Amino acid sequence: MKGKFVFVSTIILAVFMIWLGVSQKETMLVHYYPSVTTLSVSEDATYSDVRQRLEDYSQQTDSVIARRVIEPSKSGGRTFSYDNFSQSPLPRGLEEFQASEKVESALLTKYFIFQGKATVEELRFLLVSLGFDEVQIRKPSTIATLLAFLTQGGQFLAVLVFLITYMALVVIANVRQLRTAGIRLIAGDSRWHLFLLSLQENAKEIALTIPFAVLPAVGLAYLIGLDGYSVYYLVAALVGYHFLLGLIALFFTATFTLGIRTYHFLPLLKGKMPLQGILTIMVMGQMLALLVVSFGVAQTVYYSGIWQEYQAGAQQWENEGDYYSLAWNISADGRSGLNSPENWYPLLKQALEEDGALFVKSNLNAYLIGSQLEDGTRLDSYHPAGNTVYVSPNYLQIQDVDLAEGEVALPLQ
Repeated sequence: MKGKFVFVSTIILAVFMIWLGVSQKETMLVHYYPSVTTLSVSEDATYSDVRQRLEDYSQQTDSVIARRVIEPSKSGGRTFSYDNFSQSPLPRGLEEFQASEKVESALLTKYFIFQGKATVEELRFLLVSLGFDEVQIRKPSTIATLLAFLTQGGQFLAVLVFLITYMALVVIANVRQLRTAGIRLIAGDSRWHLFLLSLQENAKEIALTIPFAVLPAVGLAYLIGLDGYSVYYLVAALVGYHFLLGLIALFFTATFTLGIRTYHFLPLLKGKMPLQGILTIMVMGQMLALLVVSFGVAQTVYYSGIWQEYQAGAQQWENEGDYYSLAWNISADGRSGLNSPENWYPLLKQALEEDGALFVKSNLNAYLIGSQLEDGTRLDSYHPAGNTVYVSPNYLQIQDVDLAEGEVALPLQ
């Protein structure tokens, strides 16, 4: 039973990681490769100078260094490409940037080191010397990345249920082997030998999933064209999961081996079982599983409603081909004049008065760091800083919004 459970749970985890590699490609790339993020730059810095210095540095260190370029797509989304500063090709699956004047000046972005002897510390020093004032480095950490992917939402509950279930199966298997262990112990067998036999059985069940689950999952990942770094995290997640299963088996096997006493097995040899202990373990396990499942169901119901709203909004957004979403990196907020009213007000004023545009603004940016503000206001609170949408006066007419009796639209001063 334990072997079948390990096999099925490994397949489920592998499918999730493959889906994650497809849907979160850019996120995994950011976590996998070392990078430098630039937050502000002096007016004297030019693209040609940056490119020349980075090309020289790439050649000196025999490295592949590239700048990430984000451009809007025709569907209203984003496309990612990479401005390669070296002679070597980019990793498989990455699109190379085709130079254009409108984005060559976008120097505030991430600079990745895909391979070679270059280091983020040296790259940071080089960028600072070119006129970048605020530069942050990021070094990859496999454990931190897996924790970020697997300790949130439904995937955390799934992994927790897997571990709890395996824990219960190990306990039940050890209890069922008490009679055999008692006979061996009374016959003169050592506790160490009993421990090794039980541990060997658990290890064999875990190891059998490698040829029948792990290797086929890796083959499927390569077959559908998953990038190398996504395959790496797939293997790392499965190895980490099996390592946790091994720790659970080791702990309970050691506990049962060290806790058994000869006089405990006299009733077992007569056919009696420790029903009270077994029932206690089963009840505690069922209560814990019930709490986890109940919490999971509640979270599923909550987020399913949000997902349905998101899908409806996404469908409506696709029907509005002339509308665009304006956003920038959170780390650049307040820097380089990106959100300065002096820069944006003339453009928006002209668009509203002369081009028939409409304007919509929300409070989402205020909740990017935490789920609530300092005064306790949440995004779904009925409060000006909560679920409030700021719109231009012509929004009601263009979107055909009818005011109920007694409602009045008042312009903000």
